[in-house]
Amino acid sequence: MLKRWFCAGLMTLVLASPALAHNEDLHPLDQAFQQCIDLDGSTAGMHACNDRFRQYWDQELNRYYQLLGGDRNRSLREAQKAWIRFRDAEYQRLTAFYGQVLELSGGGTLWPLLANSARTDLIRQRVLTLQSDYQMICEMQSHCEDTPAWGWHR
Repeated sequence: MLKRWFCAGLMTLVLASPALAHNEDLHPLDQAFQQCIDLDGSTAGMHACNDRFRQYWDQELNRYYQLLGGDRNRSLREAQKAWIRFRDAEYQRLTAFYGQVLELSGGGTLWPLLANSARTDLIRQRVLTLQSDYQMICEMQSHCEDTPAWGWHR
């Protein structure tokens, strides 16, 4: 039974890994995250990368929020407030779920890492949604604001 849980968790980690996609198709943060993991693939290193990149994704989220009108965009503001409530509830759910899985499996380092990765991916997915919205508007208006990098890739 433990072996089945371990294999399922490992497959989840592998399938969710941005490394499976071609690097040119990845968001620059995904590329930098993979480089971070490549530099230190230990469990502690992967946790540190997830923690650091969750902050970088949050910076990207704030950047796209502002590019889409920020607080002046009422529908976006309300949607973002609802998404933040969802994110916080989902963090609690992930903590409970992976805590239960950790207990059922008898321990290990994989489950907390998967929980940490899932928290990062929540923000990542929201960024990609807002980025897609922004790109659509840019294409329709035939111009985009220059969006300088936050410095996360240096």
